[in-house]
Amino acid sequence: MGAEYLNVFSNKIYDDYSVDEAKVKLAKIEDEFEKNSCKFDDVKWSIFSLKINKMVNFNFSSLKSTYSNSIIFNTEVNIVDLIKCWMISNYDFYSLTTIRDSYNILVIFLDKFEYVETINHQIIDEVLTTFSNSQIQRITNTILNFSF
Repeated sequence: MGAEYLNVFSNKIYDDYSVDEAKVKLAKIEDEFEKNSCKFDDVKWSIFSLKINKMVNFNFSSLKSTYSNSIIFNTEVNIVDLIKCWMISNYDFYSLTTIRDSYNILVIFLDKFEYVETINHQIIDEVLTTFSNSQIQRITNTILNFSF
């Protein structure tokens, strides 16, 4: 299929400065093309991709702000802010379509595992059997890159 994958392990660490760094980078991205719309607090982003010569859209409205009751996170975290920082940290290294596809996979993962409170291999296996082998590879790469 020739799809680009994110590197398996991200070396980006998210801290108090990550949101500020993301806001600065997004301001630069908005200045690159007059139709770019990607303010950090916006629910939707539209960014022009030179590689495919069209706008790439991101919609954060389907994400809940916290997933603290699942195995994914042990503490309260604003998942939307965290994901936005993660996406922008990958901006200079990957195509917008790769970032968008990885984001969409991450949303699927979060939705499927939202209520899983313990690691249960049977549940994980059941969920993963709904995907093709290439989708499982992309899910695995994305989840590891996101660095749970």
